[in-house]
Amino acid sequence: MRASGGHGWGARCFPIALSLWGRPCSGRKVSKERVTVLFCVNMDGSDKRRLFIIGKYKRPRCFKKRECLPVVYTANGKAWMTQEFI
Repeated sequence: MRASGGHGWGARCFPIALSLWGRPCSGRKVSKERVTVLFCVNMDGSDKRRLFIIGKYKRPRCFKKRECLPVVYTANGKAWMTQEFI
């Protein structure tokens, strides 16, 4: 493989500006939930790698049996791809 690209994807995809009928909403906060997913595949799809997921928590509830899942999961406080994962 020549290159890989990471794509930051908001799990719930909330809008940045919260409004209702054009007026700003009060008492609402923008979600800070984050997850980073790395997809790695060659151009014709013959060499696919397992998904590499970076979340905020070391043991998230949704991945109780992550050994059975076809993904590699790791944690980082901000769910960022850093030098330690490369």
